[in-house]
Amino acid sequence: MKISLICATYGRSIELDFLLNSLQTQNYKNFEIIIVDQNKDRLIDSTIEKYKNTLSINHVKSEKIGLSINRNIGIKAAKGEILAFPDDDCTYYPDTLEKVISLFNTHKYDLILGQIYNRDAKKAIIRNWPKYIFEIKNIKNILRLATSITIFCKNQKVFFDESFGIGSKFGAYEDSDLCAQYLKNGRPLLFNPSIEVLHPEGNTILDANKSYNYGLGWGAFFAKHLDLKTSLLFILIITYVVIMFIRDILLLRPTTKNRFYSLKGRINGFFDYLINYKFRRNNS
Repeated sequence: MKISLICATYGRSIELDFLLNSLQTQNYKNFEIIIVDQNKDRLIDSTIEKYKNTLSINHVKSEKIGLSINRNIGIKAAKGEILAFPDDDCTYYPDTLEKVISLFNTHKYDLILGQIYNRDAKKAIIRNWPKYIFEIKNIKNILRLATSITIFCKNQKVFFDESFGIGSKFGAYEDSDLCAQYLKNGRPLLFNPSIEVLHPEGNTILDANKSYNYGLGWGAFFAKHLDLKTSLLFILIITYVVIMFIRDILLLRPTTKNRFYSLKGRINGFFDYLINYKFRRNNS
């Protein structure tokens, strides 16, 4: 079973080198890496040249900017039965792909999620991932667990919604939306923490602009997948965010500004998608 690793890259060469180096050490060898290159110059050409004899690399130049649109270019070029979407600054452990293939061979799932984990530090990254295996059957758990670099899915020509993701109008939650599309095909998804990917921790505190863009994506995601359960979840989370915002104001906390932009983004994203995408599509 062949895996197609789709990496949309922009402005990074050293980090991409780390990713490709980690792919050289994979126990499972039947994979290709499709590098969708958004750089205007030849920034990564020497990096790709370095690995061209040891890895199966398809270097695709793209004049378009945006995460989802370029991942979709990669999906169209993919030859594998399984797809994955590593960032250009993440790395795989030697057994990452081996474990992925083992799970697909022994389970009838169309999409499997893992965790972001630093083995050296024995530390979960971004969030506290569950330590147990379970099926994902609803939007709530998708929001809790979906992150693009730990998605491994069967190649069913399901594409990212190009309205979502970095470089798009709604700047996040393209990964959650992809998972929701697979879930709507009728099968549950699987979360298995034994699949581990490493990603730099970075700064987990978002600035106001990023808080707003993430909020836009979050709100638009709820509008796109709106039903009774997601409506109730939307109201519950918005209520919580409002309470936290009021608390921050009263306590004069430095997070007040970001909390405001996050709340504003969530509400704007929800109604923007609902009015300008969902209603217009339904009425066209």
